[in-house]
This record gives sequence, structure tokens and C-alpha cells, in this order.
Amino acid sequence: GLLGAIVLATMPDWFFLAHQTMTDMPFVSAMTGAMGLLLLGLNTDEGARVNVYQVDAFGMRLRLSLWHLVFGVVLLCALPQILYLLSRNVELVVFGDGPKGFRIHWDEFRSGSAGNCGLPGNEACITHNPASVPKSVGAHPEGLGPSLVRFFAGFEPALQAVLWSAILGGVLYINWGERRARRLIYIAAWLFAAVATMAKGPAGFGLPIICAFAYVATKKRWSELLRFEMISGLMVILAVAIPWYVAMYVRHGSPFTDRLIFHDMFNRAFSHVHDTNEGDDTGIRYYLWQLGYAFFPWTALAPLGLAYWLRKSDSAEASSGGRDTRAIGDASVMLFMWFLFAFALFTFMGTKFHHYIFPAVPPVAMLIGVVLDDMLGKVEVTDWKKLVPNVALFAVGSALAVYGISTLFPQTFFGNKVTPPPGVDPYTPHVTTAISASITGAIAIAAALFLLPQAPRSEEEDDPRRTHEHLMLAGAAFAGGLLVLLVGRDLTGKPDSADQPGAIRLLQLFTYNYKRPWPDSLDFNGALTGFTVVAAVLVILLGVRALRARLVIAFSTFAFVWALWGLDVYMMRLSPHWGQHEVIEAYYRDRANPEEQLVAYQMNWKGENIYTGNKIPAFVSSGQTFQTWLKNQKEKGARVMYFITEHSRTGGLRSEVGAKSYKEITDKALCNKFVLVRAEL
Repeated sequence: GLLGAIVLATMPDWFFLAHQTMTDMPFVSAMTGAMGLLLLGLNTDEGARVNVYQVDAFGMRLRLSLWHLVFGVVLLCALPQILYLLSRNVELVVFGDGPKGFRIHWDEFRSGSAGNCGLPGNEACITHNPASVPKSVGAHPEGLGPSLVRFFAGFEPALQAVLWSAILGGVLYINWGERRARRLIYIAAWLFAAVATMAKGPAGFGLPIICAFAYVATKKRWSELLRFEMISGLMVILAVAIPWYVAMYVRHGSPFTDRLIFHDMFNRAFSHVHDTNEGDDTGIRYYLWQLGYAFFPWTALAPLGLAYWLRKSDSAEASSGGRDTRAIGDASVMLFMWFLFAFALFTFMGTKFHHYIFPAVPPVAMLIGVVLDDMLGKVEVTDWKKLVPNVALFAVGSALAVYGISTLFPQTFFGNKVTPPPGVDPYTPHVTTAISASITGAIAIAAALFLLPQAPRSEEEDDPRRTHEHLMLAGAAFAGGLLVLLVGRDLTGKPDSADQPGAIRLLQLFTYNYKRPWPDSLDFNGALTGFTVVAAVLVILLGVRALRARLVIAFSTFAFVWALWGLDVYMMRLSPHWGQHEVIEAYYRDRANPEEQLVAYQMNWKGENIYTGNKIPAFVSSGQTFQTWLKNQKEKGARVMYFITEHSRTGGLRSEVGAKSYKEITDKALCNKFVLVRAEL
């Protein structure tokens, strides 16, 4: 499990996506929890009972167990939704003028950006009544009969809260005092599936159910289907995941389901919705292609991990190292099922974005962890006094080797382009530095390898089956090295017909507009070549039987160096070119006072709304509306305005604004997508 977590944490698809707030991250995290708990439940003895701990605090004696943890989290997820629903009909008035205390009122809601309703590009602030209100009784019925009709027929939020409270109380009642570990683990798995359902709809619980059924069918453990706590699980999903869907439908009616269910779910699955893959092969190759970059540098071991479940036998009680293999074999089968169905689901879908395959990444990471665990064998890695210095030496050596290789290219380790003097070969300006850094790094890695403890040799190592496995691992390591070189070629190369370098493939793992240009001021080919070469060498060396266990630690450390570079160099240098933070920050620094407004000219990227608190006049299209508004601002005394727009639209901006002078505050070196223009009217 720890090795799988290390692999996952150092894969680009994880450490990039973990830094954005889209629904993919909570969905995959919850899905991973659900699948992991299902696997734990399948391998937990049916008679096992949870431990009960006694805690004395504040003069009270508390008894805590896994039951309190599981249902405590259920309450934390469900109760806030119930209390919010109640607040839509009942509120406590404590401050302000007028009567205090509880006030009962009908549900209503507002749309628009409060305080900014008059700005261009903002929806007018309007008070709405729920779509479910019967037209026969109106929004504010009088009399007991019409009021009851609105309350029940309109399914008021307080009535929803009563329903979800009853379901929550029911699941607590039927599981009250439960101490059987397997039941509680399965209920916890359903809880994670409910959280995933909140993020991505039916796939949240559908995928774990399909994988669990496939596992049971593969292992022919049919009786397990009756132990999955289906009733409690359904009630947990109803109490945790469904309230939001119901409340939204009650408020908005068919526009909600038309958009979310039919457009964003059904149409994306069976047709193409704002697809941005013109000219690309969107068949089975599409996600295989993206997974190669998403796993880097672990791409080398991904095929081996996906095939490793085939070698595990349920009947075997021990393998090399004397470990129980039944749990490992079960885990491998379940993880492979997870990958297989996730890959099939998203490959089948009509709409394809690179990041859609993210749910298939965690099972591969954990399968690679199974491979690494077997490669590690009996080597002792718990002596931290020896391990930490050697890991540090691995990290320094890996970084030096990558840095040395990167200096052979006309750009720095940090992506800056370097222009050599005239007549100097751009690929050999720092050969001495490259050789010395690379050799120093190699020596550091070699020293750390031989300082690490070696696994004791066991009689099992001479077993013909184990000898055959070592040969297979050596062959897989060599093939993995070639695969890493192939992926590295894609990341560092630029086809003749392409207008973007290969390095953009990593960024495109979590963006969706694949046509946006790469900044001319950055080039990461040197660093990416260094990482590719070092990764390939380390993977190929995994084929050496005597060094294999220690190279597992070395390669894992190298992957952390890669992740640190990806987050703190690659992402930090590219982020300003794919966002508006720095451009809008330049506006706040440059303006003399708040009266000098910032205007979004022919913009619909939403960053302009986010970074200004939505206090920005936004014109998706200009023309007469823009001209009239601008004239009104001049008449009110506006003399200086700032405009944020795309670089290609500055010509149209100048012709429409007709200002006395213009000054571009930012340039393409800061952001190659957007520019800040100061205009004196």
C-alpha cells in the first residue's frame, strides 16, 4: 500500500490534478477509498470484530470503535445538508430590527452576483420561486389548505430534510452497536462511493459495483454478494449523495436535469460535447497514448503491473519472502478489474478529454506497488538512520545526473532558453559541466546503492520457479527502459507538422483546450531529456538481480525528484501562461486608484471574474453595446481604463476604444495568452 501511494504521488496525472478543484479529484479520491475498502472487506475474516477503545475526557468515559468512526463520518456528510434544507424554511433571527426568534417562511432563492448586478456581463439579480411550486396555489398561498398543497406538492426543503433524516436514522438504527469488522468496512466503502456519486453521478457507485461483481465472478465467491451490505449501502447513498440532486431538481425543474443528466452525462457518454480533439485518433489508442505520459516515469513498469495479477495463485500460502499471497492475489485481481472497466468505460464514451482517464490511474499505481514489493523482497528498509542518508544521496545524484544532461541543450534546467554566441554550436556549449555533473550524479547513485543493506539470500532464490521469475523481471525491465525512451521521445520531440513542443503533453493532462499555444520563452526539452535518460538507465538496471531491491528505492527516490521538478519548475513556469493571475495582479499594481476600471474585452475565460471578485465589466462580444457603455463612462468622467484581452484582439480594441494613447503593461514573456492594456481616453 505504501509503495502504491509513492507511485501514485509521483505520477504527473496525480500531482498535477491534485492542485485543481475540478470534480475529477474528489471523484477519484473517493473511488480509490471505495475500492480499497471493498478489497479490505473481501480479505477480512467474517468473524473478526473491531476493537473498542475507552477514553476518559472531561469527566466522561467514552467507548470508541470503528462504528463511531464510520457513522461519525456519515453524520458529518449528511447532517449539514439536512440542516441547510431546514434553514430554507426556518431561520433564527438574532440581530437587526424587527422581531427575534425563529421565522418560518417559504423557500425562495436568488441568482446574479450580489453588488455587481448592473455590470455588463452580469446576470440581473432576481429572486426566484422553486420550479416545483404548484401554479394553482402560487408562490405565497394563504390559508391552511393551499399552504399544505404547496408544502407537500412543492416538496419544500423542510420536507426533504425530514425524509433524509428518516433515512439517516434508519441506517443508524439497523446498524446500532455493530461490531463485526467486515460489515463496517463494507458500509465505509459505500460511504466513499456516495461521495464519488456527489462528484460524478451514477459512475460513483456504478463502477465499484461492477468491479466487485466481476471480482466475485472471477473468484467464484458468489456468497460474497449477500455480504456487501446492499441495504445499508443504499441508505447511505440516499442520505449522503442524493439530497443535492433532489433539491436542485425541486428548485430548477427540468433545466437542471436537461443540463446535468442529459447534456453533461448522457450526451457526453454517447456523443460529442464541446470536443476539442479534431484530427486525433479517439479510438482505443487515445487513452493508451495519454496514460504513457500520465504514468511517467512509472510507465516502464505499468505493463508489468497490469500483467502481474496473472502469476498470483489463490491456493498458494506463501511466496518469496514468506508472505501470504492470497491477499496479494485478490488485490491484484480487483485492481486489474478496476483498471479494465474504467478504461473500457471512458474509451467507450464519445466525448474524450485527456483527464477523463484519471480514474484508471490509481489501480495501475497500486499494481506497480505490488511489483515493487516483490522486487524489494526481504531487504530491510526500516533502519531510518541508514535509509534517510542514502535516499538523500539518491535524490542528489538523480538531480545532478538530470542537470548534467540538460546542460547539453540550449535551454536551462528551469526551462529558460539560452542563446549561444554566434558561431557556437548550441548543443555543446557546456560539455565540461555536463560531463562533470553527470559523472558526479552517477557516482552518488552508485555509492548509495552499495551502502544500502542487501536482502539476505534464501533457499527459495534457487527455486527454478523463482529463477524463471527473475529472468522475466529482467526482460520486463529492459522492455520498460525502451518504453520510457519512447515516451520521452514524445515529451521532448516536436513533429514537423506540429506547432507545439512535446512538453505540452504533460500540461494537457488536465487542460481541455489543446490548441492553445506554447510560450516562446520556455523550453523544457533539456530537462525532460535528462529525466528520460536517467529513468531508462535505472529501469534497465532493475534487471540486475543483485541490485534489484536497492534499485527499487533508488527509482522511487528519482520519481520524487521528478515530481518536485514537475510541481516547482514545470508547473510554476507554465502556470502564468495558462491563467490570468499575474496579468490582473499587474492591473492592481499599476492603477492609480479604484476609479480606473478594468474591463474584459471579448473575453469569456472566467479568470477575469475570479481574480476581480466579479467586479469587472465583461464583454464577451463588443459592438454597439460596448460602444454605448464606453460613451457613458466617458461622460461620467472616466479618463483612464485598463483592458484585459487576448494578444490577438488588441487591434480591434484600439479601433473600438479610440483612446488618445495605449500602453501594454504586460508582454508575452509574462503571459502569452492575455495582455493588460492601459488606455487614456
